[in-house]
Amino acid sequence: MSADTLEEAKRGGREEIAQQSQDSGGSDDLTVNFVGMTLDESPVIPAVKPTGIVLDDIFLKHKSPFDCPAGTSKCPDRLTAIIKTIEENGTKERCVQVPIRQATDEEICTIHSAEYLSLLKSVSSLTPEQLKTTSERFDDVYMCNESFEVTSHAVGGIIDLVKKVQSCQLQNGFALVRPPGHHAGHAEACGYSLLNNVAIAAKIAVERCNVNRVLIVDWDVHHGQGVQRAFYEDPRVLYFSIHAYLNGDYWPHLAESNWDHVGAGKGKGFNINVPWNQLGMGDGDYWLVFQQILLPVALEFNPELVLVSAGFDSAINDPKGQMMLSTSFYSHMTHMLMGLANGKLALVLEGGYNNTSLSEGALTCLETLLGDPCSPFTSITSPCPSAQDTIVNVIDHLRPYWRCFQTELQTFDKSLLEVTPEERDTSTKPTTDERERERKVPPNRTCLVYDERMKRHQIRSHPERPERISSIFRKHEESGLVDRCHRIQARHATPEELALCHSEEHIKDIAETRKLLPDELERKQCQYNSVYLSADTYDCALLATGSLLSVVDEVLTGKCRSGVAIVRPPGHHAGKSNPAGFCFFNSAPIAAKYAKKKYSTQRILIVDWDVHHGNGTQYLLADDPNVLYVSLHRYDDGCFYPGSSGNPAHVGTGAGEGYNVNIAWNHGPMGDAEYLAAFRHVVMPIAYEFNPELVLVSAGFDAARGDPLGGYDITPDGYGLMTHMLTSLAGGRVIIVLEGGYNLISISESMARCTHSLLGDPCEAFSPGQPRPEAYGCILSSLRHHSKYWSCAAYQIQLLKHQIQKMEIVIAEEMAAEAAATSSLETESVTEPTESQEGDTVKATPTEEKIKEPGLDAPHPTKELSSQETEEEKKPTVSGGQDGMAAGGAEPLGATGGTDKPGGTTIESFFIDGGDVDEATLYAVTPLPWCPHLESVQPLPAKGLDVHAQCLVCSGGQENWVCLTCYQVLCGRYINQHMIDHGRDSGHPVVLSYADLSVWCYECEHYIHHEIIVPAKQAAHRSKFGENMPT
Repeated sequence: MSADTLEEAKRGGREEIAQQSQDSGGSDDLTVNFVGMTLDESPVIPAVKPTGIVLDDIFLKHKSPFDCPAGTSKCPDRLTAIIKTIEENGTKERCVQVPIRQATDEEICTIHSAEYLSLLKSVSSLTPEQLKTTSERFDDVYMCNESFEVTSHAVGGIIDLVKKVQSCQLQNGFALVRPPGHHAGHAEACGYSLLNNVAIAAKIAVERCNVNRVLIVDWDVHHGQGVQRAFYEDPRVLYFSIHAYLNGDYWPHLAESNWDHVGAGKGKGFNINVPWNQLGMGDGDYWLVFQQILLPVALEFNPELVLVSAGFDSAINDPKGQMMLSTSFYSHMTHMLMGLANGKLALVLEGGYNNTSLSEGALTCLETLLGDPCSPFTSITSPCPSAQDTIVNVIDHLRPYWRCFQTELQTFDKSLLEVTPEERDTSTKPTTDERERERKVPPNRTCLVYDERMKRHQIRSHPERPERISSIFRKHEESGLVDRCHRIQARHATPEELALCHSEEHIKDIAETRKLLPDELERKQCQYNSVYLSADTYDCALLATGSLLSVVDEVLTGKCRSGVAIVRPPGHHAGKSNPAGFCFFNSAPIAAKYAKKKYSTQRILIVDWDVHHGNGTQYLLADDPNVLYVSLHRYDDGCFYPGSSGNPAHVGTGAGEGYNVNIAWNHGPMGDAEYLAAFRHVVMPIAYEFNPELVLVSAGFDAARGDPLGGYDITPDGYGLMTHMLTSLAGGRVIIVLEGGYNLISISESMARCTHSLLGDPCEAFSPGQPRPEAYGCILSSLRHHSKYWSCAAYQIQLLKHQIQKMEIVIAEEMAAEAAATSSLETESVTEPTESQEGDTVKATPTEEKIKEPGLDAPHPTKELSSQETEEEKKPTVSGGQDGMAAGGAEPLGATGGTDKPGGTTIESFFIDGGDVDEATLYAVTPLPWCPHLESVQPLPAKGLDVHAQCLVCSGGQENWVCLTCYQVLCGRYINQHMIDHGRDSGHPVVLSYADLSVWCYECEHYIHHEIIVPAKQAAHRSKFGENMPT
């Protein structure tokens, strides 16, 4: 069959299916499932559980019976100040009290020696003089008769808190205990610490609670050398410490506190020290460490439990720490960690010596654990030079062990390394209102708007169809989200509200469509760029915009903290005077201007993660400095819809210059790893510097895995984590409004996951993998254009350039070593006889050993996770042509992917006529790791498979295939193509070859491999070879 004949056959089949679908009033051929997942099989996200607290008056009994500096610093007043603050605030009563108990000797001896335990027990009977003598044996320690009783109860309480968090009885918790523990060693007390609370809890978690990976974050200003030593060779526990060092002059004055101590043996790479060599480090310094070191490592490590040694001696005004960390920023660090390990997080009190900053810092952490919004902060800018030096040295020492620091660029992006950041124009720096906003918690966490009337805008066989919103709403109902949200009424936008962004002529023009006949509507829609019209279009568009404005009202009046708008039609392509790309009225910028006009909101952030650039939003806000627009979109060098508007060079105009940020993806499908990298390097740094009062998300889900238009690979977990990150901004005032997304399952799962995050539910733990090298070129390009306006952008360029250049040196050294080894082997083979010439055995010389890639000789955490995929396995191959072009070099695809040109292919014709790849792409080497048509695969017949079966039609025995839906056996395209005919007539797209056991999908035009089809492959292999497939 020729390519033309095959195309005609497929077109006929599509038209027949579309007609059948319309006749039945149901969904059409665009209904596809998500990675073989049905709605019933999708994971259940549990609602957030209570927060536990460990607190008891017994912890006040530990006090010095003699005069000493340690007794003055570590007096019970520290804990008393915290108790008073959380009781007056009402926070304590919101927590679940975890009863304390005395830790057993066995539990304590998981970290400490029996001799040391005996010593601690003996202090209960010592005289004051003996207590002083015993205490002076150690560094900065005091003991009293009650010390063992107090510290052993602290350990017992912490162990039980961690067990309750790990077993999901509690979501998280805070152990407000004393004395501290992170300095205590195997056989010694040290630095006010008697028993190492956190180390004991972590040890019991990995040895008795089936926890495979524990992350310990220590933000106390002093290095927790006791914890470090306990796990220095243990890859199950990743210890991460940010502490003062001052080149060894800061207590505890240990060389092992420096960045070059990364672990030993199997634990090499699992000990991370971030040593400050200067006092006065503040929010920006700590924030960058979290974003650029801790989070990428943590996502790669993928912990199952997170523990925090929570000292507050880095807070401003602390006499010992002498740092400048604001007490409000502790809530932001806590919030970032809550996005890991399914939210299983336990904080344990360590140091802190200014009772005011100590109690305020502890309060903000506890409120954040309870789900309150992060505390207000002033604008965060670049780290100081000393902090920058520390960060690059830490990364350099970790690079061999963590792939997240093995950053590379493609050759075509190398020119970006020669670009020096532009000198920053401080005159355009955003004006930040640094007044403390009162931290009020709204009575409702999240509001939701949805109205069935918005389904009336429809035509046959179009991707922007009514089922998009009904499917999303149904998923919200099934997940219990609708009941948990505050439901609000939809309303129509007024002409005056639309006029905030649109011209009077445009509003009237769309309004007049209500009066047109069907044939008139069809002619009129041809005047526009990729839109369709119906008699209900205007009414639905008014409802979509008005409903979003109702959500804005709920949030900005303090009735709800966040909001979800399940609305259609979308809006972000609509311009001032024209509809475009399925859009009529541009809801997000209207909402931004509405918030500014009605509520005097001065700083509004719009994040647009729809796979298509929001050209309409950019145009409408280009000169507005009150709205920061950040778009992450597929660009393909301007060949993907809507074309060149998404160029990173478009930064805004006039007063709005610098407030338009385009992260334009080129060269291949992007997914979770790439989007999260963009968030860490671009979105969140600029957002924190901008410090918004309201966040609007133009939430298109056509970059989701399985979307027929986007071809990208973001999972619901990725969307959930991005939403969680955004909720640290603007006091949690985040509003999600639906834009695009055309796979019903993926948009439903993805938007539901966003709503879960808004409600404070834990993010699903997952490992997103590492970004493809092409992504860093796109990120650098965006940063380059904004280094003039944002101090963080200039620093991010320096940091990425350093990582890339260091990696190039490593690769060059590896290649040189390999070349030298090869040369040596060639020389030896000529000049010396080998053992194979002398006998039967060949011995490998040292130079014959394979030169390993950097870091692969280390116990890399991803090697511990057999379930993780490599990047090559994870990334799907995008069908539909390169650069957004139709298959076979056909005409551009409008809003489905290509540049919009007069006379180009319309969306409707693309979907009805096929839009398939050309014949040359039918033989891919790498199969897709999933396929949206896997739902058609049915269970094996009881009799199994017979690879010797003949074609059901022609009785041929060559190149036969079996349909994995009905299990009919038919011949392939090079015999009599009866299987092709069967696929067209039956709509069964997935078939297995009896020749080579490969599986092909006719709809995707690609080989596929997925666990769903393994049973069929296994049965065919047994029939063909008499044995199971090799594992």
